[in-house]
Amino acid sequence: MLKPLTSFGDIGVNNSGFWGDFYVDTEEKWKEVESAYTDLFYEFANLSNEFPEVKLLSVGNELKEFTTRRPEFFKVLILKIKADFPDLQLTYAANWNEYQSVSFWDDLDFIGVNPYFPLINKETPTVDEVKQALVPIKNDLTELSCSNQKPILFTEYGYRSIDFGAWEAWNLGDVTTSNHNFETQNNAYIAFYDVFWGEDWVAGGFFWEWKVLFNGEVNNPNENGWTINDKPVEEIIRDQYKG
Repeated sequence: MLKPLTSFGDIGVNNSGFWGDFYVDTEEKWKEVESAYTDLFYEFANLSNEFPEVKLLSVGNELKEFTTRRPEFFKVLILKIKADFPDLQLTYAANWNEYQSVSFWDDLDFIGVNPYFPLINKETPTVDEVKQALVPIKNDLTELSCSNQKPILFTEYGYRSIDFGAWEAWNLGDVTTSNHNFETQNNAYIAFYDVFWGEDWVAGGFFWEWKVLFNGEVNNPNENGWTINDKPVEEIIRDQYKG
Protein backbone atom coordinates (compact mmCIF):
# COMPACT_ATOMS: atom_id res chain seq x y z
CA MET A 1 0.00 0.00 0.00
CA LEU A 2 1.10 3.53 -0.81
CA LYS A 3 -0.22 5.81 1.95
CA PRO A 4 0.99 9.40 1.59
CA LEU A 5 0.84 11.64 4.64
CA THR A 6 -0.09 15.12 3.45
CA SER A 7 1.09 18.24 5.26
CA PHE A 8 -0.45 21.60 4.36
CA GLY A 9 2.07 23.93 5.97
CA ASP A 10 0.62 27.19 7.23
CA ILE A 11 -2.09 27.77 4.60
CA GLY A 12 -5.00 26.55 6.71
CA VAL A 13 -7.28 28.40 9.11
CA ASN A 14 -6.26 26.18 12.01
CA ASN A 15 -2.48 25.91 12.04
CA SER A 16 -2.32 23.35 14.82
CA GLY A 17 0.37 21.40 12.99
CA PHE A 18 -1.88 18.34 12.72
CA TRP A 19 -3.14 17.60 9.20
CA GLY A 20 -6.47 16.39 10.56
CA ASP A 21 -7.32 19.95 11.62
CA PHE A 22 -6.66 21.46 8.19
CA TYR A 23 -9.29 23.49 6.38
CA VAL A 24 -9.55 26.80 4.50
CA ASP A 25 -12.29 29.39 4.70
CA THR A 26 -13.17 30.39 1.14
CA GLU A 27 -14.33 28.50 -1.92
CA GLU A 28 -11.47 29.98 -3.94
CA LYS A 29 -8.91 28.60 -1.50
CA TRP A 30 -10.63 25.22 -1.46
CA LYS A 31 -10.43 25.04 -5.26
CA GLU A 32 -6.72 25.79 -5.15
CA VAL A 33 -6.12 23.14 -2.51
CA GLU A 34 -8.21 20.55 -4.33
CA SER A 35 -6.51 21.18 -7.65
CA ALA A 36 -3.06 20.72 -6.11
CA TYR A 37 -4.24 17.68 -4.14
CA THR A 38 -5.64 16.05 -7.29
CA ASP A 39 -2.40 16.62 -9.20
CA LEU A 40 -0.36 15.21 -6.32
CA PHE A 41 -2.44 12.05 -5.92
CA TYR A 42 -2.46 11.44 -9.66
CA GLU A 43 1.32 11.36 -9.42
CA PHE A 44 1.06 8.83 -6.61
CA ALA A 45 -1.44 6.74 -8.57
CA ASN A 46 0.84 6.80 -11.61
CA LEU A 47 3.56 5.13 -9.55
CA SER A 48 1.52 1.94 -9.86
CA ASN A 49 2.45 1.91 -13.56
CA GLU A 50 6.14 2.31 -12.78
CA PHE A 51 6.13 -0.05 -9.80
CA PRO A 52 3.71 -2.96 -10.35
CA GLU A 53 4.03 -3.98 -6.69
CA VAL A 54 1.95 -0.91 -5.77
CA LYS A 55 -1.50 -2.50 -5.69
CA LEU A 56 -3.29 -0.20 -3.25
CA LEU A 57 -3.37 3.58 -2.77
CA SER A 58 -4.79 5.51 0.17
CA VAL A 59 -6.33 8.74 -1.13
CA GLY A 60 -5.74 10.49 2.19
CA ASN A 61 -4.66 10.00 5.77
CA GLU A 62 -6.46 11.32 8.87
CA LEU A 63 -7.89 14.39 7.11
CA LYS A 64 -10.97 14.75 9.30
CA GLU A 65 -11.77 18.41 8.61
CA PHE A 66 -11.04 18.08 4.90
CA THR A 67 -13.17 14.97 4.37
CA THR A 68 -16.02 16.30 6.51
CA ARG A 69 -16.18 19.68 4.79
CA ARG A 70 -15.47 18.52 1.22
CA PRO A 71 -16.77 14.95 0.79
CA GLU A 72 -17.83 15.51 -2.82
CA PHE A 73 -14.26 16.36 -3.76
CA PHE A 74 -13.07 13.01 -2.47
CA LYS A 75 -15.88 11.15 -4.22
CA VAL A 76 -14.93 12.75 -7.54
CA LEU A 77 -11.21 12.15 -6.96
CA ILE A 78 -11.83 8.48 -6.22
CA LEU A 79 -13.96 8.02 -9.34
CA LYS A 80 -11.36 9.75 -11.52
CA ILE A 81 -8.48 7.65 -10.22
CA LYS A 82 -10.51 4.46 -10.60
CA ALA A 83 -11.34 5.36 -14.20
CA ASP A 84 -7.74 6.11 -15.13
CA PHE A 85 -6.08 3.39 -13.04
CA PRO A 86 -8.57 0.48 -13.10
CA ASP A 87 -6.12 -2.05 -11.65
CA LEU A 88 -5.28 0.10 -8.62
CA GLN A 89 -7.32 -0.55 -5.48
CA LEU A 90 -8.20 2.41 -3.28
CA THR A 91 -8.81 3.12 0.38
CA TYR A 92 -8.82 6.10 2.71
CA ALA A 93 -7.06 6.02 6.11
CA ALA A 94 -9.53 7.47 8.61
CA ASN A 95 -8.42 8.28 12.12
CA TRP A 96 -10.06 6.55 15.09
CA ASN A 97 -12.37 9.54 15.70
CA GLU A 98 -13.20 10.09 12.03
CA TYR A 99 -14.27 6.87 10.34
CA GLN A 100 -17.92 7.15 11.38
CA SER A 101 -18.31 10.46 9.55
CA VAL A 102 -16.70 9.44 6.24
CA SER A 103 -19.41 9.46 3.57
CA PHE A 104 -17.58 7.87 0.64
CA TRP A 105 -16.78 4.36 1.87
CA ASP A 106 -19.05 2.94 -0.86
CA ASP A 107 -16.71 4.31 -3.51
CA LEU A 108 -13.60 2.57 -2.15
CA ASP A 109 -12.33 -1.00 -2.14
CA PHE A 110 -11.54 -1.02 1.59
CA ILE A 111 -12.67 0.92 4.64
CA GLY A 112 -9.39 2.18 6.06
CA VAL A 113 -9.09 2.78 9.79
CA ASN A 114 -6.12 3.92 11.88
CA PRO A 115 -7.25 2.42 15.22
CA TYR A 116 -5.40 4.62 17.72
CA PHE A 117 -8.32 4.45 20.12
CA PRO A 118 -7.74 5.48 23.74
CA LEU A 119 -8.46 2.09 25.28
CA ILE A 120 -7.65 1.99 28.96
CA ASN A 121 -6.16 4.65 31.24
CA LYS A 122 -3.77 2.36 33.06
CA GLU A 123 0.01 2.23 33.26
CA THR A 124 0.29 -1.45 32.35
CA PRO A 125 -3.05 -2.96 31.33
CA THR A 126 -3.38 -6.71 31.00
CA VAL A 127 -4.22 -8.43 27.73
CA ASP A 128 -7.75 -9.15 28.97
CA GLU A 129 -8.29 -5.53 29.98
CA VAL A 130 -7.28 -4.29 26.55
CA LYS A 131 -9.44 -6.93 24.88
CA GLN A 132 -12.46 -5.82 26.89
CA ALA A 133 -11.86 -2.22 25.81
CA LEU A 134 -11.69 -3.32 22.17
CA VAL A 135 -15.00 -5.21 22.19
CA PRO A 136 -17.33 -2.21 21.58
CA ILE A 137 -14.94 -0.97 18.89
CA LYS A 138 -15.04 -4.37 17.23
CA ASN A 139 -18.83 -4.34 17.31
CA ASP A 140 -18.94 -0.90 15.72
CA LEU A 141 -16.47 -1.83 12.98
CA THR A 142 -18.35 -5.06 12.27
CA GLU A 143 -21.52 -3.06 11.71
CA LEU A 144 -19.67 -0.54 9.53
CA SER A 145 -18.25 -3.30 7.36
CA CYS A 146 -21.60 -5.05 7.01
CA SER A 147 -23.57 -1.90 6.24
CA ASN A 148 -21.14 -0.88 3.50
CA GLN A 149 -20.35 -4.40 2.29
CA LYS A 150 -16.65 -3.55 2.44
CA PRO A 151 -13.80 -5.15 4.40
CA ILE A 152 -11.99 -3.18 7.09
CA LEU A 153 -8.29 -2.56 6.49
CA PHE A 154 -6.25 -1.30 9.43
CA THR A 155 -4.24 1.20 7.43
CA GLU A 156 -2.00 2.06 10.39
CA TYR A 157 -2.02 0.51 13.86
CA GLY A 158 0.39 0.34 16.75
CA TYR A 159 1.15 1.00 20.40
CA ARG A 160 3.96 2.79 22.18
CA SER A 161 6.29 0.98 24.58
CA ILE A 162 5.52 3.42 27.38
CA ASP A 163 3.44 3.65 30.54
CA PHE A 164 -0.21 4.29 29.56
CA GLY A 165 0.64 3.30 25.99
CA ALA A 166 -2.86 1.92 25.40
CA TRP A 167 -4.43 5.28 26.24
CA GLU A 168 -3.76 8.64 24.52
CA ALA A 169 -0.23 7.77 23.45
CA TRP A 170 0.11 10.88 21.28
CA ASN A 171 -0.16 13.00 24.45
CA LEU A 172 2.62 11.21 26.33
CA GLY A 173 5.43 13.48 25.21
CA ASP A 174 8.34 13.08 22.87
CA VAL A 175 10.04 9.74 22.35
CA THR A 176 12.89 9.22 24.81
CA THR A 177 14.79 6.30 26.31
CA SER A 178 13.28 6.80 29.75
CA ASN A 179 10.15 5.22 31.17
CA HIS A 180 9.87 2.53 28.51
CA ASN A 181 7.33 -0.21 29.15
CA PHE A 182 7.57 -3.26 26.91
CA GLU A 183 4.77 -5.09 28.71
CA THR A 184 2.19 -2.45 27.82
CA GLN A 185 3.19 -2.59 24.16
CA ASN A 186 3.18 -6.40 24.12
CA ASN A 187 -0.19 -6.71 25.83
CA ALA A 188 -1.85 -4.18 23.56
CA TYR A 189 -0.60 -5.89 20.40
CA ILE A 190 -1.62 -9.34 21.64
CA ALA A 191 -5.09 -8.07 22.51
CA PHE A 192 -5.45 -6.38 19.13
CA TYR A 193 -4.59 -9.56 17.27
CA ASP A 194 -6.80 -11.71 19.50
CA VAL A 195 -9.79 -9.47 18.88
CA PHE A 196 -9.45 -8.67 15.17
CA TRP A 197 -7.15 -11.13 13.38
CA GLY A 198 -9.06 -13.99 11.80
CA GLU A 199 -12.31 -12.07 11.38
CA ASP A 200 -13.55 -12.48 7.81
CA TRP A 201 -14.40 -8.78 7.53
CA VAL A 202 -10.82 -7.75 8.38
CA ALA A 203 -8.54 -7.51 5.35
CA GLY A 204 -5.36 -7.14 7.42
CA GLY A 205 -3.27 -4.22 8.51
CA PHE A 206 -0.01 -2.27 8.49
CA PHE A 207 1.75 -1.77 11.82
CA TRP A 208 3.42 1.46 12.90
CA GLU A 209 6.30 1.53 12.99
CA TRP A 210 9.45 -0.10 11.68
CA LYS A 211 12.33 2.32 12.10
CA VAL A 212 14.51 2.69 9.01
CA LEU A 213 18.13 3.41 9.94
CA PHE A 214 20.27 5.74 7.84
CA ASN A 215 24.00 6.47 7.56
CA GLY A 216 25.19 4.09 10.23
CA GLU A 217 22.45 5.04 12.69
CA VAL A 218 22.13 2.52 15.52
CA ASN A 219 18.73 1.46 16.77
CA ASN A 220 17.96 1.90 20.46
CA PRO A 221 15.23 -0.57 21.48
CA ASN A 222 14.73 1.27 24.77
CA GLU A 223 13.05 4.19 23.01
CA ASN A 224 9.48 4.51 24.26
CA GLY A 225 7.89 5.29 20.89
CA TRP A 226 5.93 3.17 18.43
CA THR A 227 8.97 1.46 16.90
CA ILE A 228 9.15 -2.31 17.16
CA ASN A 229 12.77 -2.93 16.08
CA ASP A 230 14.60 -5.23 18.51
CA LYS A 231 11.81 -4.95 21.08
CA PRO A 232 10.02 -8.00 22.49
CA VAL A 233 6.92 -7.11 20.47
CA GLU A 234 8.81 -7.71 17.22
CA GLU A 235 8.49 -11.48 17.61
CA ILE A 236 4.80 -11.15 18.49
CA ILE A 237 4.21 -9.29 15.24
CA ARG A 238 6.36 -11.65 13.18
CA ASP A 239 4.26 -14.58 14.37
CA GLN A 240 1.12 -12.91 13.02
CA TYR A 241 2.57 -12.28 9.56
CA LYS A 242 4.22 -15.65 8.98
CA GLY A 243 3.13 -17.12 5.69
